[in-house]
Amino acid sequence: STNCSAASTVKAAHPPEAVCSVNPAIIAIGETATITTTASSSDGRTLTYNWFASGGTLRDSGTTVTLTAKTVDVGNAITVTGTTTDDRGLSSACTVSVTVPPVQ
Repeated sequence: STNCSAASTVKAAHPPEAVCSVNPAIIAIGETATITTTASSSDGRTLTYNWFASGGTLRDSGTTVTLTAKTVDVGNAITVTGTTTDDRGLSSACTVSVTVPPVQ
């Protein structure tokens, strides 16, 4: 009889890494801020992007969105969260804050 053995290594799956940036971080009513996520997958996976904002109006999709401040946002900070998800369902989120100062 012959015995055969082989060693195998299972690599751990890594979630994507994401960093968000905003420009500018302070906007008035009707003005826009651009929010961008820089994301990567160390496993080389396909990535998708979803965005959520606590106020204002978000436009566009993908790695860059535009936030427009509304009257109701005056005096508040709007939190924008970008979630990057790979094709296995692993995800990473990043958050920025955009301030809408009171009208002077």
